[in-house]
Amino acid sequence: MSTWVYISGPLSQGDPLDNIRLAIDYWVKCRALGTIPICPHLSYYIEKQHPNLASHSFWLMYDKEVLERCDVMIRLHHLPSLGADYESKVFAGPIFQVPEEWEAFKGWVRSQ
Repeated sequence: MSTWVYISGPLSQGDPLDNIRLAIDYWVKCRALGTIPICPHLSYYIEKQHPNLASHSFWLMYDKEVLERCDVMIRLHHLPSLGADYESKVFAGPIFQVPEEWEAFKGWVRSQ
């Protein structure tokens, strides 16, 4: 059974597109390890296309439900983020700070 990886990190702090690019880069790296990566940063595009769809609290609750199905989280630790802080608090599994703990994360994935 595949390992599900939640990619947590800032979206609106700094340049959103830079944050999305970084999250996508880690999505690609995680997928190369054979995992099922979840990239909540892509909700940015849903918001752009449907700006009145949901509030910030809606997305936090949505992410919480997704987190319940994930096995591990990687935290993009380059900027502060209230959303990523919340996700880290509610997630019950292991959390790896990247890029600092990338090698440890890869080892953890291989051990599963």
